[in-house]
Amino acid sequence: MTASVIIALVGLVLTVATTVFTIGKIIGAFTVKITAEVEALKQLVMFRLDSLESKQDKYNHMQERLAKNEASSASAHHRIDTLESRVNAAYH
Repeated sequence: MTASVIIALVGLVLTVATTVFTIGKIIGAFTVKITAEVEALKQLVMFRLDSLESKQDKYNHMQERLAKNEASSASAHHRIDTLESRVNAAYH
């Protein structure tokens, strides 16, 4: 091999190495960007999930209060019916 062929081969190897290095930098930057986007999306999903859980807890608490209120109302209606029947019995 002549010196010019060796120099051409070295130049080709350096060009390939530079291209591979550049592609590696681009892929690395792209990976960093995707990782950042995935992390931001993860944080958003977690925030929305926490909000949803909070709303669900409030709804469940309201359901419990409503059930107690319905039971109390039924008890009050029963007492009113009992009093009405006693009053009606006393006047008849």
